[in-house]
Amino acid sequence: MNAKLNSTARNTNDVGKLRRLVDQGADLTSTNGGPWYHTPMHQACYHNRPKMVRELIELCREKGVLDIVMRKGSNPCGRGGSGTPRDLASPHSRVLQVLDSMSQQESPTVSLIERGEPPEYVPGQYEENFGLVLCPIYGHPDFDKGAYHEPYGCCVNLRRHEDQNTCSANFLETCICCPLTLALYVGTLGWQPCGCLCAGQIPWLGDCPCTNHRVTRHYVLKYPHLLSRGPAYDRYLLGKLTTEELVKKAGGSQMALTVRTLRGKAHRIVTSDEVTVAFLKRQVCEAEGLEKGQNITLMVNNKPLGSKDHEKIGGLIDDGSELHLVMNSA
Repeated sequence: MNAKLNSTARNTNDVGKLRRLVDQGADLTSTNGGPWYHTPMHQACYHNRPKMVRELIELCREKGVLDIVMRKGSNPCGRGGSGTPRDLASPHSRVLQVLDSMSQQESPTVSLIERGEPPEYVPGQYEENFGLVLCPIYGHPDFDKGAYHEPYGCCVNLRRHEDQNTCSANFLETCICCPLTLALYVGTLGWQPCGCLCAGQIPWLGDCPCTNHRVTRHYVLKYPHLLSRGPAYDRYLLGKLTTEELVKKAGGSQMALTVRTLRGKAHRIVTSDEVTVAFLKRQVCEAEGLEKGQNITLMVNNKPLGSKDHEKIGGLIDDGSELHLVMNSA
């Protein structure tokens, strides 16, 4: 069933068949396996099928998996990036227009910090996280499919799109790669041993020492302080930074808002026009002494602020606006 769904998205524009297969239980997050790991959305984007992409967006939204699919990495097939659907659609203007129209309605690739509250890690679901690796003997992340298991770099998971919690490198490969790479480090004074030109042909010759690379789930759990980007890094920041620091990190223009409660109490909230409604609610909860995640609504001119929590407040209210806090029933 999943194979039929993948093939339909890749080879046809039959949206009726696509929807029937999903109704029968086909999984929109399933892939065609290694070495490609393309979901139906990835296939439609790569093969320039805007009609199919539009239908897949609606189906993914209905099933609640749009965010997962649009973030999912895969084999980029020479089109750069980490192989997300947008990366694969890069040469096709009509597909990009469909994706852009989707992002105006809801933005699945918005920063987790801007979103406010990041999702928890889901076992078995691929996450692309990057961290510091001291001796990356297995190559540059743009050219390989692996993920480093330890920061010293001599242990790597070669199956990039699995749960990433084991070290699967062959011992013989490590014994061969490590001395070669270390010798090249010395001979080139730490310059990237394989260089940019031959990286695609000989990726196992390594990358510069102390650079950022794709990492496994094991690395994420054991060395969160060494992470540099990715969903796990955003979760780590949200746990370490204060709300004020997160506002500063969001950038944009500063906004000073007044929020009034049912008891008539007023709070002055300083925030950024780049944060979302969800994040502003978090700030209000902190100011009012409510639990994080409390079910509240922010009203402006007797209307709820924004139709969706991931909307940026800069397009909804002006600096100096007054809002009212309403507690929602459980």
